[in-house]
Amino acid sequence: MSLVVSGVLFSANTLSGQDLQRFEYVHPAMGVKFKIVLYAPGKKLAEKAIKKSVAQIERLDLLLSDYKSSSEIRKLCASAPHTQWQQVSADLFRILKISRKVNKDTQGAFDVTIGNVSRLWRQARKKKKMPQQQKLASALDTVGMENIQFGENSKIKLLKKGIRIDFGAIAKGYAADRVIEILKEFGIQSALIDASGDIVVSDAPPGRAGWNIEVFGIEKGKRHFVQLKNQAIATSGDLYQYFELNGKRYSHIVNPRTGIGVAGPMSVTVIARNGSTADAMASAVSVRFGTDEFKVLEKQTGVHSCVVQFKSGRPEVKKTKDFPKLKVSE
Repeated sequence: MSLVVSGVLFSANTLSGQDLQRFEYVHPAMGVKFKIVLYAPGKKLAEKAIKKSVAQIERLDLLLSDYKSSSEIRKLCASAPHTQWQQVSADLFRILKISRKVNKDTQGAFDVTIGNVSRLWRQARKKKKMPQQQKLASALDTVGMENIQFGENSKIKLLKKGIRIDFGAIAKGYAADRVIEILKEFGIQSALIDASGDIVVSDAPPGRAGWNIEVFGIEKGKRHFVQLKNQAIATSGDLYQYFELNGKRYSHIVNPRTGIGVAGPMSVTVIARNGSTADAMASAVSVRFGTDEFKVLEKQTGVHSCVVQFKSGRPEVKKTKDFPKLKVSE
């Protein structure tokens, strides 16, 4: 295991009798690179914590992947519909329950049962052509959280034949949450997990008030940062993943009701108490973009958002009242 180590930081009396070092590790999983940054008293402890963290990420990838036919969720979907309760792993049950809550909180703007639709939309983006109406209607027929029934002791029933669950808008945030939990088991209180923009942080780095996290796309030629601790931040949008048709730009983020990619260009950043919520809410706010994008956040404690819409190449920024103050760097 190759760790990048930064020098010993701060004095012993500042850190409860221990000098801490900064360690970094990057691991590819879930189609992105997970960057783990942590402060620990020594390399041996850091390596143990990172080894267990990587194993957790890999395990979750095998449970939650929509791309791997051998994943737990793909196998579960393939066996639907269920008349009998299906025993699933604790993590799969947990993420499904979180997804159900977010679906309810966002009035359906977030929905993990969108798998058939998102797969169809990926094909449309490659071909730069809208999905056929008949195929889209068939895919939309399998969408709906009411098609998942929850039992006790991690048991599930999928009630719809052909249902396909896609955790693409929550899995990375969930995995980052689980890694933070593991690091705390090792006594590591200050860490950052970055899953390609889905970021979760615990306590602030030694001697600092928080982690400086960049918020992209606000103003050309300038960099904007927020300072966070024991929070998560996620950004969704079409800055990199989109296609254009008849002069209109469509995001890779799909509206669960219409089956069509969200119109752009725009960028949505959400700050929340954990990565699962930030990740899922960023997609939900994107889906509601242009109507009542912030309404889904009204009853959410500790959830804040910043939306950037680009008109004629110029950004228009809209923030919720309690979105943290942005620091600017040229």
